[in-house]
This record gives sequence, C-alpha cells and structure tokens, in this order.
Amino acid sequence: MSALAQVKVLAAGLAEDGEADAAEVAYTRALQTCGLAPLHGTDLHLELIQEVGSFYSNLGDNLQAEKQWRELLNLTQALPEALRDDVLQQLGHCVANSSLDLAKILRSTQIWRDIPPSINVPFPSHHRLLRCIPPTIPDFGLLRKPSIDRDIIGYPPIHSAIISKNIHVFGMIQFCSDDELLSKDMYHRSPLFLAALCKEESVGLRIMSRFSDRDTGIRERLMNDRDALGNTILAISIFSDCSLAFVLALLNNGAEPDPIPLEDTSSTPLKAAAMRGRSDVVDVLLRRGARDHLSPFGGPNPTALMHAQMRGHTTIVEQLTVAAQRQPT
Repeated sequence: MSALAQVKVLAAGLAEDGEADAAEVAYTRALQTCGLAPLHGTDLHLELIQEVGSFYSNLGDNLQAEKQWRELLNLTQALPEALRDDVLQQLGHCVANSSLDLAKILRSTQIWRDIPPSINVPFPSHHRLLRCIPPTIPDFGLLRKPSIDRDIIGYPPIHSAIISKNIHVFGMIQFCSDDELLSKDMYHRSPLFLAALCKEESVGLRIMSRFSDRDTGIRERLMNDRDALGNTILAISIFSDCSLAFVLALLNNGAEPDPIPLEDTSSTPLKAAAMRGRSDVVDVLLRRGARDHLSPFGGPNPTALMHAQMRGHTTIVEQLTVAAQRQPT
C-alpha cells in the first residue's frame, strides 16, 4: 500500500472514531499531494475528493463539502458523466443546507427590506445554482420530486422551477396543489409573482388559468398578494417590462389597478408605469380607475406625475395632467 493510500485509510479511520480534527489534517495532506502531478485528475484523486466531501457533509460543514464537490466538477476532462450527475446532486444537498441557514438568518433581520423592488436579485444561492444545471440531468430535474416535497429553503419546488426556467415547469403547475401555487418564498413572493418578476409570461398565464374556476376570495388572494416590500404582482410585472397583453390578463383576472401603498418601499402600478415610461400601461390603468395619489410616506417623488417629469416621459406627463384635471376635487 502506498504512503498516500495509507494516509487515506488513516483519515477514514480517524473519522469513524470521531477524531474529526485529526482526520481533517490527514485529508488535507492527502489532498495537497493529489493536487500535484502526476496524481492530479487520477482515479485516486477523484475518489479522495469524494471521500473528503462526504466527510465534511457528515460533519455538517456544508461550505467545506461544497468546496470539494465544486472541485470535482472542475475536473471536467477526468470526471465520468455518471459521477458528474452524482456530484451535482451532492452539491445541491450542500447548498440546500447552507441556503436554509441563510434563510433563517435573513428572516430574523430586516435586511431584505433594503432590496430595491425593481431588480430581479438577490435570489437565494440554490436558485443561482439551478440556473447553471441543465434541467435534463437524471434524477436532478425538479419534476422527478413529488410536488409536495419542499425545495432546499423549505418551499415547494415550483418556486425554483420558475426562476431556473425549468423545462418541466408547466407539468409541475398542472400537478401542484392550490396551496403550493399560493405559497410564498422568503421574500413573500408567490409563484405568480415570480413569473411576473422573471418575465415568464406564459408561466403566469398558466397559473392564472388554474384558478379561473376558483371562488372570488382565492382568486383575489392569488392576484393581489404582495412581496415583503409591499409591491403587488401587477406593479412588479410593469417594473419587469412585461407585455401589455400580460398586464391586461392580470387586470382581467382580478388584479387591483389602484392598490393602497402599504410600505414606503412599494410603488403603485401607476407609479411603476410612470417610472418605466409605459404610456400604454398608464392609459390602461387610468381607464381602469387608477389615480395618481400622493404617497402617504412622503419622499422626494411621491406621485406618478413627478416620477414621469423627473425622467422626461412627456407623453405620460400629459396623460397624468389631463387625468388629474378630470378628477373631481
């Protein structure tokens, strides 16, 4: 048995005996040796990294485990395809636990309230990971999991499927329960909200069609849910530059055109349209009864008209000025 193999056996034995610190030292020395030619990328190197990744996973050190699995993925020429799929699953589990810890920390703070409503980030780290993994990877596709399973920060997998543009998302919508399609993530965003945020209009239309025969209360809950910043689905669809047809679909399915602002971080749909220069949307909202209210939270630009003036959207300035003149005093 080679000296390297002996160190590997020693490390495994120490780990089994509960001597985690000593085992970590032994594994580190073995990895340093394997990281050099001629051992780099050999079967022994791959097996060692796998063993070390499992060692850290068992210890609950998900960051170190993730480091090992990512190192394996970097060995693209040496890594067999079957092993690569397994490594992707292991990496997903590591990021799962780390994301759960992160979610717990964020829920205990107010940090998420500082996220501007007009941007599509930040996503939890597992969402970023899913963007990089082909959805056809065997046993990793979200559709292979029962819809009642929770994703790796504790929410139904439909959330990750929408954000990662998973090819099975329409099938998932078909089999999801109403509760799953009404569930919210750590930022209080529902699947329909995420579809609007990510400009996945076909996904949003499919979700709305699922609720077309539901009672008024459930449909109103679906269409008028707000995120942690107080933004409605209609407002976020405008911020995301969704099409006029999608905006009309939201309104026709019960989205409130003139919701009352609940947070100083939120914007009404009319203000969102004024900020984005969407004169077509402004016209529709005004026809649906939206009014340019003075923000109850104050601020330097509390009205849609002031937002339009500041950005030089002259057509919208004219639309809002005419509408204001027509409003009863």
